[in-house]
Amino acid sequence: IHDIIGHPVLPPFWSLGFHQCKWGYKSTDNIREVYENYISNELPIDTFWGDIDILQDYRIFTLNYDQFFDLPNLIDEMHEKNYKFVPIVDLGFPKNERDEFYIRGKKTDAFIKSSYTDDDLVSYVWPGRSVFPDFLNKEGEELWSYAMERYYNTVKYDGIWLDMNEPANLIESG
Repeated sequence: IHDIIGHPVLPPFWSLGFHQCKWGYKSTDNIREVYENYISNELPIDTFWGDIDILQDYRIFTLNYDQFFDLPNLIDEMHEKNYKFVPIVDLGFPKNERDEFYIRGKKTDAFIKSSYTDDDLVSYVWPGRSVFPDFLNKEGEELWSYAMERYYNTVKYDGIWLDMNEPANLIESG
């Protein structure tokens, strides 16, 4: 039966431990304060999560350097003490001619197409009008791998919180 449904995978031990996630951090200092309170109060903790407030304008694979410029250093400190860090990643790349991932995906035809128009399928999610990688073609996979690697060069993550991976469309306001 496992040849049909797949074999079980043993998750990393740390992923089964105690995790801290919070929406609404305003800066790296806020995250550091929570981190240090866990340590000083000897509370059990294995992993800290970063929600979309650490992103620049909610664009995936970015970091808001205005408020979280020191986050990479804090993550290094966490790693030195064997704590893990998991950032959120949504699926929607902003449809923005200045976004490096959108530009790259547009050039390589990496996005899901509308079955009605054969244009890139556009939906409205956290960064606004967004397009989505087509994981059924190699260009979509390559774009995602490229983006993950680029992000890791800035945010040394231990895992990814893949959010908004279900069909979703936030209603554009204003």
